[in-house]
Amino acid sequence: MNEAAMSNIQDFGLLLDIIGVLLVAKYHVPAEALFPDGTDVLAVNLDEAKTEYRKKRFKLFRTITIVAYGIIIVGFVLQTNILKQLLQ
Repeated sequence: MNEAAMSNIQDFGLLLDIIGVLLVAKYHVPAEALFPDGTDVLAVNLDEAKTEYRKKRFKLFRTITIVAYGIIIVGFVLQTNILKQLLQ
């Protein structure tokens, strides 16, 4: 693989890292313990619809966070020289 193509792959890896970090920053899941309804604070007198909304939102954010970490890992792999050695 020529140097220009390898440089493009590494640039794409860097772009993936940036996208992954932005996703984690926006959709992060709190590190502290969560209550069963997906909140990080004690919520009193919530109706069933609001509780279900919070649970779905928590699951969505957790899924996006996991995908974002995967994007970051793929980005780092693309930036390393390991890929170059494997393709030779």
